[in-house]
Amino acid sequence: LQAYSKWGWPVSEDKVVSDTTTDMVLGGEVDGEIGSVGSPMGRRFVVMILLLYASRLQWVSAYLVEALLGNVTFSFLFRRPLLAVLQTISSSAEDDRSKLRPLSRAAAGELPLAALLLPLAQSDLRAPALPGVWSVDASSDGGGRRPWLCMDDGVPGQE
Repeated sequence: LQAYSKWGWPVSEDKVVSDTTTDMVLGGEVDGEIGSVGSPMGRRFVVMILLLYASRLQWVSAYLVEALLGNVTFSFLFRRPLLAVLQTISSSAEDDRSKLRPLSRAAAGELPLAALLLPLAQSDLRAPALPGVWSVDASSDGGGRRPWLCMDDGVPGQE
């Protein structure tokens, strides 16, 4: 707060947090003791139950699928590789959101898998950063990955 006062920045007193190791920031639950951030565990638990229930349904609406996928996607964004399990179910959106349609067994199989992976959907804030940034070229004549290292002198260079 002193730094805010020094520079004349406004402070929202209702958002000031002190003497705690956990807090909610932009919808993410930050745990300062273990150094992690993810969607709130309570929310993930409820979504897990809903996913397991929905996987047993034979008919679903696009509205239900979108609601479940929205919650799962938000959680999986804290551990992006987990998004890879949402292949078939993601392509099942339709224009008429209230119309019931059959849930394919492939799509239904992704729902319990997503439920089982939800507890892992958090980021380790204390993990060391990689020394470089990589870009990937997906064109047919592309060169694959290209690493750019962060040099000690502050000037990036290509490996």
